[in-house]
Amino acid sequence: QQVLANLIRNGARAMRREPDFGTLEAGKLADLLVLGEDPRANVRAFRSVQQVMRGGRLYRQSDLAQRSR
Repeated sequence: QQVLANLIRNGARAMRREPDFGTLEAGKLADLLVLGEDPRANVRAFRSVQQVMRGGRLYRQSDLAQRSR
């Protein structure tokens, strides 16, 4: 968990965008993946996407499946 958080935070730092993203805080931009499995247990958990938040809009997995057709 800490490795993933550091990756995200350091990526924002490297791009000099820490004020905008890199951590979950009020006022920051957030794109999120909601997974059905724990990625700390197995990297294949990233295949279990349930929801995606992009640009402040929440998409369900079923919405994403329709868009990819």
